Amino acid sequence: MIARLPRAVRWATMLGIMLLSASAALGTQQPIEVRVSVAERQTAYRRMTYGARLRPRQTVNQRAPQSGLVDQITVQPGQVVARGDLLMSLRRNVPTDSFRPVPVQSFHDGVIASIAVYEGQEVRDGDTLLTIADTSSLTAELLVSDKDIDAIRVGAPVTAVDSQRDRTFSGRVTRSALIPDYATGLFSVEVSVNPGPGAFVGQFLRFSFRTDEISAILVAREHLEYRGGRYHLFVVENGRAVLRPVTLGAEYDSRVVIRDGLHEGERYVISAVRRLQDGASVTVRE
Repeated sequence: MIARLPRAVRWATMLGIMLLSASAALGTQQPIEVRVSVAERQTAYRRMTYGARLRPRQTVNQRAPQSGLVDQITVQPGQVVARGDLLMSLRRNVPTDSFRPVPVQSFHDGVIASIAVYEGQEVRDGDTLLTIADTSSLTAELLVSDKDIDAIRVGAPVTAVDSQRDRTFSGRVTRSALIPDYATGLFSVEVSVNPGPGAFVGQFLRFSFRTDEISAILVAREHLEYRGGRYHLFVVENGRAVLRPVTLGAEYDSRVVIRDGLHEGERYVISAVRRLQDGASVTVRE
């Protein structure tokens, strides 16, 4: 009967039948099972790392309280001392002197960095006897390249790690040079480290800084769809997967900032049991 109709009518009739068949097929198709993630703001940052050794913030010279001879030295370089500890003793350089030796006690907590005298040596009042490294505050000098120096701010927190001994310390940037060492092209950055248990002078640490820290909606790059020359996400709306174009921002490791096209609280597809098409009926697997 269709064959007897005019050609234009035949084509319109056949097209209508095809559309009805496709619509019926879609109506009976089972929803595609998907897993989703909820868009939310996250904190992201980059990390840069430099290595350096710990050193004391200052060294203090312990001086002779009087003239005389070094009677006995009771410490050695590298030894840890506390305020009030006996370092050495002095006696008067008088053959008939019957006075007891004068004790020389530490004025600071720290480590014996060097000893400038020997037993039996004559010293004068005020001469340097030894040097103590003040370990109540430890620092490190980092040599930073010109590509990183602009990201470092005085007061910024720093994490310092000794991977060999599985130790982690906290600290802050206390100084950042404005001009480089012209011989090396590197900038000097001083970091102050909180001297917790396990920290010692000469210890090699890796210092990490957070840079370019942001708060934004981020998604894993693997969840993006590249179609028609643009990036998209499948967003679940009213039981259907809607292919929505998105505008990308900076990339942080495997995640990328979504500048536009996805809003907080919306659900986007992260996996599906089969390939999705725009508008496909979906069911969310919890």
